[in-house]
Amino acid sequence: AIGAGILATGGLGAVAIGAALATTGLGAAIGSMMAGPVTGVITTGSPNTFINLLPAAMVGLSTGECVMHAGAPIPVTTGAATVFINGRPAARVSDLMACGANIRTGSLNVLIGGPRQSPVCSALRDEQATFERFRVDAQAASAAYDPPESRTPPDGYRNATDDDLRTLGLKKSMLEHPVDPRTTKPTDFRAAVFINNTTNAPIVAFKGTSSGEDWKTNAAQGLGHHTFYYDQAQKIATNVRDSAGGESAHFTGHSLGGGMASAAASATGLPATTFNPAGLNAKTVPHPVNADIDEIHVKGEVLHGAQSTLPIPEAAATRTWALDPPGFISAATDPRWKVSAAGLLRASLIGAGIGDVLLHFMDNVDASLRQRQRQIQRSLVRNGCL
Repeated sequence: AIGAGILATGGLGAVAIGAALATTGLGAAIGSMMAGPVTGVITTGSPNTFINLLPAAMVGLSTGECVMHAGAPIPVTTGAATVFINGRPAARVSDLMACGANIRTGSLNVLIGGPRQSPVCSALRDEQATFERFRVDAQAASAAYDPPESRTPPDGYRNATDDDLRTLGLKKSMLEHPVDPRTTKPTDFRAAVFINNTTNAPIVAFKGTSSGEDWKTNAAQGLGHHTFYYDQAQKIATNVRDSAGGESAHFTGHSLGGGMASAAASATGLPATTFNPAGLNAKTVPHPVNADIDEIHVKGEVLHGAQSTLPIPEAAATRTWALDPPGFISAATDPRWKVSAAGLLRASLIGAGIGDVLLHFMDNVDASLRQRQRQIQRSLVRNGCL
């Protein structure tokens, strides 16, 4: 169970009380803003922060089961403006669920003060956390292009060791130039594995297009033909899923690598984040399952444009995130030539097409992600969330 105690009656009184009342925990009752019967309980909380021995509740990561919504997990949406648990606003009595219900019970002796976090601030903080995750995944997708001996892991991660790979059911020979059994020759396929420094959760990143062999794979997979690359990605994903630490894994990749990451997710049900990804032919994954796939592309980039207009497979996605390309001034001052050149070329009629091609590369994905993060930060300041 999660901590219970103070009972709030709802309405404006509950809002006022909520500024001083305690944080909630598992088992805390939820119900209407007006006085009435309890209609559900908080069921999930912090994995490592406890109040009176019960997991603390916070915005976004805590959910409740409400009988009005057929038992579906309903997230907490409002919380304290100044107190955070696991990086999320702490939830208290009278704070709201996504279904409109409010939290009605909480700890009797742990008080969290301050005003309620506004829905605008909660939404912005959720977006901030999402884009920080995307930024780290983008670092992993970029690092997959590099050979193991010169590979820099993403922030908060380390390169997987041989022991890490064994735990995940993998070997180096599966990741770096594996042999295609049909040709008996090494391929240009590459995947990189990174391990979170805190949680040990793995990221598997697939390399994108960088050779003629990669281009042949792009064409063959798009036409629905069998390819070693996509089979290998699914084999790696299945081994990871079935391993001891596989339940916390996710996949990522850019371009061809994004296509393989989406295939890995579709084959296993594990999540993926893809950047300007190749489309996924319906024949590529023989027995697809539902998977959580965030597809991120830069507006105007050439591959997404082709997928939108030509009879070729579209990117697999649960959610699609379209990023504005770097602004002219931002692009012109960026030290990476693909970013600055894309900005300058797209500003001219003659070079616009070349600029769209340059938007496909990871340098421009990274610049667009960072631009969006700066916009979110400004919105947090403008709305008084900081």
